[in-house]
Amino acid sequence: MSSPPSPLVGPPDPVSNIRPAIYSSARPTLPSIHPYSSHEFPPDGEPAQIALAIQREALDHFNHSFWKLSNMRFQAAEQRVLNALPPNHSPSHREQALARFRQAWLASEAPLQAAYTKHWRSRNFRLVSVALRSALRRVLP
Repeated sequence: MSSPPSPLVGPPDPVSNIRPAIYSSARPTLPSIHPYSSHEFPPDGEPAQIALAIQREALDHFNHSFWKLSNMRFQAAEQRVLNALPPNHSPSHREQALARFRQAWLASEAPLQAAYTKHWRSRNFRLVSVALRSALRRVLP
C-alpha cells in the first residue's frame, strides 16, 4: 500500500489568515450532488482512512470559518473605532484608542475563544484517535 501524498499548502486567506491544506491531487471534476468527489479517497481505502479524510477536512473548515468570522468582526469593530476619532487626532490619541479597543476586544471575545479552543481540541483529539486506529489496523492485521 502506498502512503498518501503530502498535503499542499496554499496562500493565506486574506481575511482568516489561514493557509489552506490541499490533501488530494486536484483533478478537475464535474459538479455532482454528492458533497465529496470520489478522487478524494483511495480506491482501496478502509473506512477509518475515509473517516480520517472527512474529519480532517471538516476540522480545517471549522478552523477557517471561526477565524474568518472572528477577523471580520474585529476589522469591522476596529474600523468603527477609527471612524469615531476626531478628524485632527494625534497619532498618540489614535494609538490610545486602538489600545483600549484591543483590550476590550480581547475581554469580550474571551468566552467565544475559550469555547472555540475547547471544541477544536476535542475534534482534534478525535481526529488523532481515528488516525491512530487507522495506522494500527495497517500494522496489526
